[in-house]
Amino acid sequence: MTKNIPVKRVILKKSSFSFLIIIFGLLSIIMYLLTLYGSASGNFMIAIDPDDFERGIILSESRTFQEPSSRLFATSISGVTDMTYDNLALKEIMEAEGDYFDPFNTYLAYNFYLKNNGKETVTVEYYLSIQEINRNVEEAVRFVWIEDGYIRMYKKPDSVPKEYQYLINMRPDEVIDFQESEVFRLRVEDFKPGDVKQFSIIIYIEGQDDDCNDSIMGGSLRASIQYFIVEET
Repeated sequence: MTKNIPVKRVILKKSSFSFLIIIFGLLSIIMYLLTLYGSASGNFMIAIDPDDFERGIILSESRTFQEPSSRLFATSISGVTDMTYDNLALKEIMEAEGDYFDPFNTYLAYNFYLKNNGKETVTVEYYLSIQEINRNVEEAVRFVWIEDGYIRMYKKPDSVPKEYQYLINMRPDEVIDFQESEVFRLRVEDFKPGDVKQFSIIIYIEGQDDDCNDSIMGGSLRASIQYFIVEET
C-alpha cells in the first residue's frame, strides 16, 4: 500500500519538501520511491515478478551482476531541499552502485542496471505517469532520467517563459516539457540476450523555477513508471 506524504514546508532556498514517486517496472517490475520530510522514512524498491525473472530479465546495482536479483531497494531520503541542475553530482551518480548520497544537497538519486539474461530479443517500452497531484507541487519538480549516459530532463511548462542558468552552464542532452499526467514514454529497442542497460533516476525540486514558492506548501505528488515488453505481431 502506498500513501501520499504531504509537503511540510516550501521556501525558495533550501526548503524541505516531501513527495512520493512510485515506479512500476518491466512487465510487473515495481519501483517505489519515497522522499519524506523530517523523521519520516520510506523506501525505493525495484521488483520483478517471479515469472518475468524466470524469463531472464534481471536487475542489479552492479554492472557485473554478481548478485542478480528480482528486487532492489534504495534508502529513504529525508529533508529534501530545493536546488538546481548545476548542483547535481551526475558523474558520481552514474558511477554509484545503487544509492548516491550527495554531501552538499538533498535529493533522490539511484543508479541500477537491467540485463536480458534470457534467450529472446525483446523490445521494452516504459513510461512515467503522474497519478495524483496536490497543490501543483509538480510544477517545480524535475525528473532527470539517464539511460546509458544520455540525460533527459522533464518539467512542466513555465507559465512565463524564462531562461534557466543551468541551460547556459551545463545542459542536459534534452529538456522536455510534459503537459498531462504522462511525463515520458520511451522504448528500448532490440534488447538482445546479454545486453545491459544502465539507468539513473534523479528527482529534485528546482529552486530557479518561479513555481518553487509557498503556493505548493502542503502539496504532494504520486507517480509511476511502468516497463513492459512489446510483443511483436
